[in-house]
Amino acid sequence: MNSMERYISQQTLRRIEESDPILTAVRLSDFVTYNPRTSRSVESHVKYSQTAAWAPKSAADVTRLGKALAKGGHLERLEIDGRNGFDRLLVSNGSFMEGLKRNSSIRMLELRSCGDGAVGIVEAFEERCKGLSVIAFNRCNLGEDGFLSLADSLVKIGGSQRTVEKNRGEYGVGLKQIAFRNMNMTGNVLDSLAASMRKIDLLEELAIICCDVVNTVALSDMLADPNCNLRKLSVHDNPINSDGAIMLAGALAKNSKLEHLYLCNNWPND
Repeated sequence: MNSMERYISQQTLRRIEESDPILTAVRLSDFVTYNPRTSRSVESHVKYSQTAAWAPKSAADVTRLGKALAKGGHLERLEIDGRNGFDRLLVSNGSFMEGLKRNSSIRMLELRSCGDGAVGIVEAFEERCKGLSVIAFNRCNLGEDGFLSLADSLVKIGGSQRTVEKNRGEYGVGLKQIAFRNMNMTGNVLDSLAASMRKIDLLEELAIICCDVVNTVALSDMLADPNCNLRKLSVHDNPINSDGAIMLAGALAKNSKLEHLYLCNNWPND
């Protein structure tokens, strides 16, 4: 990590600790790349930007970050790049995990290139999810067991939000968007995942993109469920054949809430 990257990381950590009202989105990784897009100095860009990247120099930095997250602050979006086992490093730090559990400001969580650490990170939001409304996964390698554990956590997050519906002013708008991109959902993964998604009452948007989805039975059953509140379903860039598309279309006859269905860039057999 070069000197500029270390400088940016430490500036970002201080801004989180001081609850900088301008800083609303942070990307965590074990490496940081930065290219100024304006003529302003690096110091000015880092100080006044709404988004920032952060990479730790030591375990102590991760502990500091955890304590800062526990305070809440103004951070609304948290992105974690788990390459090189960084997700496992974060999960192994008790202070960081406690910070996630106590945080009340994060609205969107995005996990990229994570392994099994992704499950632990999501689990941290189960009890006190507060305003979390969007969760996105991209290129995460979970395996079938990991997907099952993840699905259970998502249901618990949605369920805990449902039980505090009367306190919506404190707990936000609920878990409304879930996205999976560039992940392997072959075998029984999609069946289990769809069954779990049906239990999240507030879910309005579901994206399963570039995930090797072929069989649409589980998705069709979800759409046909009278309790399904989805307004948008994106399943493009999957090898869904014409039979799968027809099955989804048939489910729409029983669904009056879905407004958008994206099926482009699939490869029908006939």
